[in-house]
Amino acid sequence: MFAHKRLCAVAIIACIFAFSGNANASELIIDEFEVNQSLYADHTKANDFSSVNGASIIGNQRDARPTWTSGLGKVNLDGSYGSPGALGFSCEAGTQGSATVTWAGVGSAGLGGVDLTAGGILQGLEMKVLFDDLPVDLTITLTDTLGNSDSNTIHLTGRIFATTTGFYPYTNFMGIDLTNIDAITLNVVPEKPSTDLHIDYVKATVPEPATVSLLALATALVNRRRSCR
Repeated sequence: MFAHKRLCAVAIIACIFAFSGNANASELIIDEFEVNQSLYADHTKANDFSSVNGASIIGNQRDARPTWTSGLGKVNLDGSYGSPGALGFSCEAGTQGSATVTWAGVGSAGLGGVDLTAGGILQGLEMKVLFDDLPVDLTITLTDTLGNSDSNTIHLTGRIFATTTGFYPYTNFMGIDLTNIDAITLNVVPEKPSTDLHIDYVKATVPEPATVSLLALATALVNRRRSCR
């Protein structure tokens, strides 16, 4: 629905996740995954799709779509997995797939120009991962009200068995108006079959000092696969 005027090549930053302490008081919740939503895709239906509404979701609606690629099992996507609620993505044994979660307002009519910076205070998007057993790419795409889009990817290496927090700095999103955002999309793309991933929340915030330090180190050490044009 949303025109992607341009999609900047993704900046892949490995290992920028760090253990964090208390959350920063300045934040804008995108989704805490408190609203239940259960979908699956398999060899009998390559895609599934649904929308759920809730006051704890930015724009009051979450759209979700799991996609099956190969294998005899299911690709499961749960919008409120476990307790506390989390986004649960799982590929059954030997099964490969992916998932897309979109926040684009009620009826997918758009967020109406949300200011993700809260007047210049917030500096990026934070994601808390509760569990990830195998390597996976987590890509966030932001689309503004003019249809300009850009994406940033964090690559998880797997073997995450404790609460871990990562940060997508706004400086990595180019050519879009962060004060007039119409849609936010999360793409989950595992490298291998049988991947399990649990995400506690996504929010706009000011990063913890430890996260900032690790992000600076990772940016200095890891080359981008492509340059943003």
